[in-house]
Order: sequence, then C-alpha cells, then structure tokens
Amino acid sequence: MSSSTILLDACVLINLLASEELVSILNISHKEFKICTVVKKESFYLRTDDSEDQVFTLANLDSLVESGALTICDVEDEIEEELYVDYSSQLGDGEAMSIAIAQARGYILATDDRKARRIFLASVNNSDRLISTSELIRTWAELTGISADRLKKALLNIQHRANFIPRRIDPNFQWWIDNCR
Repeated sequence: MSSSTILLDACVLINLLASEELVSILNISHKEFKICTVVKKESFYLRTDDSEDQVFTLANLDSLVESGALTICDVEDEIEEELYVDYSSQLGDGEAMSIAIAQARGYILATDDRKARRIFLASVNNSDRLISTSELIRTWAELTGISADRLKKALLNIQHRANFIPRRIDPNFQWWIDNCR
C-alpha cells in the first residue's frame, strides 16, 4: 500500500469498532486513518456482548476523533463534489463520499461493500488502493503477534457484534475461520 492514508467507510469502521481492538488496529499500521463527514454523522449500533441479548449499544466516535486516532475529512473541491454526486446515484452517501475522496486524493479505501469495491476498482484501476476488514485484521494480527485467544476474541466480536464474516471468496476467509476455532 503506497498511500499513507486509509479512508474507512462505515461498514469497515463498524467492524473495527466491534472488534474492541480499534485503537490497536489503527496504531499498528503507521498510516493515517480518516472517515468522511457523512460516515461520522451516521449512528453506529453494535450488539452487546451477551449472546442471549438482542440489545444494541450506540458507539461513540468522539473520543477517537479527539485523540487523533481518526480524522474527519469532507469534500474539498469541485472534482470531489462531482465524483460524490455521480457515485451517490449508485451508492449510499457514505460509500459515495468515501469513494470520491479516496479516488481524488489517492487514498486507500477500506470497504467490504461489494458494489463499492467494484466501482472503486473500476475508477482507480489499482487493487493496492483497496482493502477490507479481513486484511486490516490479519495485518494487525501478524504485525503485533497477538495471542491466538486475543485474535479469536476480536474475530468473534466482529461476527457477533457487527454481524460480519468475510465472504468465501475473500482471500482471508479460511484464515478467519481457522482463527475462530
């Protein structure tokens, strides 16, 4: 990954929040992590830890922004505005703004949304500028050398609290499954 900035869309952000390892994941890569203003305005609800319970808690991003772990960015010029409007006809506002900003500024985009991934790849024609939750988690696990129990807990938290498992075609699918055992 050549860019020093990774722009997280809402789906990846909620998965990382659910892991309960967000700050550790963001700190290990030595990259700047950003979210766009539309994503910041969204409300993120995570399932509670109790598997019997279907209660959701509201995730608060304020402390992450105040600490500098996440930076907020907005559309800055006509090019980004045009891209945002164009992508908004095909995607939700968060994905559309994230793609517009990442494309225009040369950022790496972190998304798990299939349509957003396809559109972004068609626009930038560079797979090195696109990553996923599973890639971020695997990189974090490998660079930190965390214990198998801690990794398993993070993966299971993402599965339960954010209702996410990588698709079978994801290159990290089998790694994810093996580490959940």
